[in-house]
Amino acid sequence: MKSLYWLRRDLRFLQNKTLSAFCESSSEAAFFYCFNSSANRAEGFRRQFLETALFEFNQELKKYDHSLFVSKQDLIQSLDLIYSQFKFESLYFSKEFSFEELNDEETVTAWCQGKNIKIVSYNTATLTEVDSWQDLGLPSYPQFTAFRKKIELSPLVCQQIPKPSRFPKPASLKASGYDFIKKDFHNTHPSESQGLERIDYYLFQSKKVLNYKNTRNGMIDFDDSTHFSPWLSLGLVSPETVYLELKKFEEQYEANESTDWVDFELLWRDYFKFYAHKYGSRIFQYSGVGKPKKRFLVMARVTHVLLSLVGIVTCSAVITTIEPGAIPAYITG
Repeated sequence: MKSLYWLRRDLRFLQNKTLSAFCESSSEAAFFYCFNSSANRAEGFRRQFLETALFEFNQELKKYDHSLFVSKQDLIQSLDLIYSQFKFESLYFSKEFSFEELNDEETVTAWCQGKNIKIVSYNTATLTEVDSWQDLGLPSYPQFTAFRKKIELSPLVCQQIPKPSRFPKPASLKASGYDFIKKDFHNTHPSESQGLERIDYYLFQSKKVLNYKNTRNGMIDFDDSTHFSPWLSLGLVSPETVYLELKKFEEQYEANESTDWVDFELLWRDYFKFYAHKYGSRIFQYSGVGKPKKRFLVMARVTHVLLSLVGIVTCSAVITTIEPGAIPAYITG
């Protein structure tokens, strides 16, 4: 089967269920990344980090005679361009949980349905193999403690997923015109190999994990915290990999409150993924995910009037009466 892999926040070869299924089921294939709205907003080091991650992933693909097709065009325009050259029959991608990414999935699903293209998607972003709180039998908005206890009732079972042993024949695509860039990062180079090295160092080489709970809020020493987040954020390493390595460490050396706390932090990460899935764009509202309180609405209106009459300089007293996180857009710009 001819297949296209739409890469998102899963730029890795190890512990990647989507990639494993893609390689196993495809006879001819291509790899594709598109800068969506959130990626296009990235600037400075964050942008360089992402683009370097794409460079590193492409370097790995070259070892299997493949290359990454990167587009800065609209997502559908990009798919149309690829489809005009390569009539793929299935589209593989890893699921995401945030508002814009879910909108992208809906848009791509509709496009595929119009062309009778099969969609294959997996959740590779979380430690728990579910897509929402409801899948766990929890209420629509559980507290974290209830979520954690539910998970602990059924111990997590993570299976090691190796790199694919074979890759399909590469599709013939014209170059996208994207120029790969590579920047050097001191402690957090954005590649899968560097992420795995960081896990190995923090757990097995230095055993810093044994003191994690006591040092995790430190800001001086790089090893005060795990610093796994840069690699987890782009899917350069999987939360399952962190979990599996952590359990291996506990079996070989020691389990204590600090190792438990790393596990605890991974569950917090899952919790907020599901939180974003539940509330969508509402998590970006100044009033929070609930209905705006009357006090907020009144003070926002008062602020607007004052801004119109005397300007923003004299409004500081009014701004301080608005609840934290509820500053209107016309104040913050």
